[in-house]
Order: sequence, then structure tokens, then C-alpha cells
Amino acid sequence: MRKVFISCLGSVLIFMSKGMAVYLGNPATCELPQEGVFLSGENKVALKVGYQTQSVLDRKMEVVLQPGFLGGCVDQIGMGFDQGVLVFNIIDRLEVVATLGSMRLSLDRTFTPNMQLTLESHSSFVWSIGGQTMLILWDSTSLGVVANYLSSNPTPEIVLFNRKPYLKDKTHISYDTWQIEVALSQKVDVFSVYLGAAYSYAQLKIVSDLFQKIGLDSICEENYKNRHSLSMIMGVSLAAHKAFTMTFEAQAFGQTAIGMRMEFRF
Repeated sequence: MRKVFISCLGSVLIFMSKGMAVYLGNPATCELPQEGVFLSGENKVALKVGYQTQSVLDRKMEVVLQPGFLGGCVDQIGMGFDQGVLVFNIIDRLEVVATLGSMRLSLDRTFTPNMQLTLESHSSFVWSIGGQTMLILWDSTSLGVVANYLSSNPTPEIVLFNRKPYLKDKTHISYDTWQIEVALSQKVDVFSVYLGAAYSYAQLKIVSDLFQKIGLDSICEENYKNRHSLSMIMGVSLAAHKAFTMTFEAQAFGQTAIGMRMEFRF
């Protein structure tokens, strides 16, 4: 069993070394930690607070085809998230999770070899709502589901067209995504290793008169969606017997990302 745990942990670290997806999590943490600071594990409801951070090196998105499509491709979209977490736990099997925080976004877009757009946003408000549950539990193994929705309207900080500054107050951004994960978790001592698959849909919209200047007069916005709906997720949670849980997570294929969450149970 320890060899299996070491192998899984090594795989997680390899994924992390390749890059930094929006955090989903380990559904087995519904029952972690077993005791709170003030409330015992026998209580049917509990409250957790925490902090999570994610870094997305490549969201892997593409331009949605529309009349007047300007051509070219999306070279890279990166994102960074820092969020506070509030978790409402019910009988250690179901959790409602809400987050508030900030995100940053960067985009490199090539229209033609002679036309490129570079965009970076300020740290802007982001929120999400979701939940997780353990569906099946046998011995030290569990099968669970995680689902959430996230939304933000990042404010542009830098807008460059062919490396020259463009009026950022004429550019507006919106980003939202929803995703669902099914994961299998295995407890090994104080660790819980999980492996799962996630289906997600992400949409990014950029509205700017820049598109009118370089394309057809009728085009003032571009929409982007994720190229791949499925991602592979690997992670490991470390849980003390009382109060504290920490989870590290890596995602690959649909997006290249890592995330971390710390939680304290009251």
C-alpha cells in the first residue's frame, strides 16, 4: 500500500513540474479532518474556512467561429487565482463550497504573422459556488463528485497590439466556467490520494473596438471556448486528526494547472 501511495504521489509531483486548472479538489475531504477546533466529529453539521490558490499556465482555448472571423489562433491563455473559501459540511458526506477572491488573466493572440494581440488584466474580483459529495465509501476507498461554477470580469491592465499600447479603457473582458469531476480516493495513513476525470466548459469574451480596426466593421468582440472538455486530475490531501487539511492538485490535458487549498474546521 505504501508503494502505491509513493507511486501516486510521485505522479502528482511530475504533473506539477509540467505546469500550474481551476481547483476542483478531493471529494474525500468531506470527512476530513475528523475533528474541529470547537465541534466534535459527532456533530451533523460543521463549518470550514480556508484559502486556495491556482495557477493555470495554459487554459487551451480557441476562438469561436462567427461571421467576420479574423483568423489566426490563440497562442496561450494564463490565469492565476487567490481565493478565500467557506465550506458548509453536512454529516461528513456533503459540502457546499463558496469562494471569493481575485484573479489575473493573460492572453497572447495571433491574427496574422504581422498582427498580434497581448493582453494582461489587473487582479480582479472572482467568485465561485459549488459542492462536493462522497457517493460510495468502502473501507479506505471512496468515490465522489465535485462540481462548481466560477465567474469574473477582469479589468485590463495592459493591451498591446503589435507590441504598441492600445487604449485599455475601450476593452472589456468576461470569463466564466463550470466543471464537474468524478474522482476515486484512497486513504493511506494521514494522506488521501485521488485520481479523477473532469468535464468543463469555459467561455472568455473580449469586447474592443480594436477588432473593428483590424477586421470587418461589424466585429467588435471575440469569444473563446476551451478546446478540450476533458481533463485528468491527480492530487493528494494531508489531514491532521483535528482542525487542519491541506490538498495539492494537478490537472493535465484539457488545461495545464496546479492548485492548493488549506482548510480549518471549526
